[in-house]
Amino acid sequence: MIRILLVLLLVYLVVSRLLCLGTWDHKFHLFFPVHVSLFLITIYICFKWFIEGTEFVFDYGPIWGYVQRGSLEALSSTMGIVGVGSVLLGWTYGERDKLTLGKRQIDMVDYRFGRSYPAVLVIHVASTVLSLVTMKCAAREASLWSFITVLWGFLSQAVICLSITLNRKNREKIALALWERECQEIDKPQVIEKMAKQLAEADVRNNKEYRIMMGRILCNWISSTYDKNRTDYGISVKNIKTASYIYRVIAENVPDSDRAILEEDILKAACDRVSIIEPMRESSLALLCFGYYRYLYAGQAKERQERIHRIGYYVKNQHTELKLFAELLRECHCALQWYSFLNQLEGVPQYGVPARHRKSYMGIAFQHLIVSFFEVPEHDAQSIAILAWDQVHSEVV
Repeated sequence: MIRILLVLLLVYLVVSRLLCLGTWDHKFHLFFPVHVSLFLITIYICFKWFIEGTEFVFDYGPIWGYVQRGSLEALSSTMGIVGVGSVLLGWTYGERDKLTLGKRQIDMVDYRFGRSYPAVLVIHVASTVLSLVTMKCAAREASLWSFITVLWGFLSQAVICLSITLNRKNREKIALALWERECQEIDKPQVIEKMAKQLAEADVRNNKEYRIMMGRILCNWISSTYDKNRTDYGISVKNIKTASYIYRVIAENVPDSDRAILEEDILKAACDRVSIIEPMRESSLALLCFGYYRYLYAGQAKERQERIHRIGYYVKNQHTELKLFAELLRECHCALQWYSFLNQLEGVPQYGVPARHRKSYMGIAFQHLIVSFFEVPEHDAQSIAILAWDQVHSEVV
C-alpha cells in the first residue's frame, strides 16, 4: 500500500510540474494533474498485463479483499453510467468560446482549475474506452485503475460544470479577476480599451461590478503617471490625450441613452479609488478631469455644458471625491472660456465659479490641456493659459 502511495506521489509531482502547477494564481489544483497521473499509472498497468502477463503490479494488502467482493459486471454497469454521463458533461468544452463579461469560458476554467482541460478531456474519453476493454478482458487490476481514472474525470468535470458552466455569477466573478490579472501583464490603457469594446453588449454594460472595475483600472493607470519630480506632476499633454481617448472609446461602444449614466459610474468608481492614493490624490483627480473635459470638448458646446451641470447637480449634496472632480471640471470650463476670450475667440464669460485655491502645478497642467486642444506650441499657449487659469483662481498656493 505504501508503494502505491509513493508511486502516486511521484507521478503526481512529475505531471504537476509538466503542467506548470503553481502558475495558476498560487492555487493548489488537484483535478488535472491527478487525472493525468492516474491515467499514466493505468497505462503502465495495462502494459504490464497485456505484454508481460503480470496479474498484479502493486501489493494492495487487505484492501484487495474488499474489492473482490464486487464483480467486473457490477463495475462495468457503473462504468457505463459514469462514463456516458461524464462524456455528456464535455459540452463545457463545446461552449469554450462562450463569453461572460468579455472573457471566454475556457479561460475561466484555466484560471480556476489550471490549464490543459482539452487534453484532459481527451484523456477522459480514452480512459473510458480503456476501462470497458479491460473489463471485457477480465484484467482486474487494470479495470480497477481505469475505473478510478474515469470516476475522477467524472467528478472533476461535474465540478467544472456546476461551478462555471451553469453558474453565471461565478463566471462573472472569475471574468473580473481575469481582467484584473491582465492589468499586470499589459498596459492598463490597453486593458480599458479592450473592456470598453465589450460595453456594446447590454449584459456587460449593465453589470455594476464591471463598471467599477473599469473605474479602478482607470484610476490605477492615472496614479502610475504621477511624477513628483516634474513641474506638472505627470499631467502631461500625452497623458491628457490618453485619458481623453479612453473616454472616447467608452462612448463609441455605448448607446446614447446609456452613455451619461455609464460614464458617471466609471468616474465615480475612479474617484472613489483616488481617495486612497495620497499624496497623489489631487494630481490624479486633475488628470482624470482634464482628460474627461478634453473628451467633452470634441462634442457640441451645449451638450458639454449639460454634462458638466448634470455631474455637478448629481454630487451637489455629497462630500466625495466626485464632488471635487465636478468642481475642478467647472473651473476648467470657465478657464477655457477666459482663454477663448483672451484670444478674441469668444465674448466675455457670462459667469464664474467659486473656485477653491489650487496648487501651482494645476496652472501648468491647464496649459498642457490647452496645447492638447489646439495643437499650438507650448510656449505660445503658456502666458495666456496661465492668465486664464488665474482669472478663475485669484490666488495660487
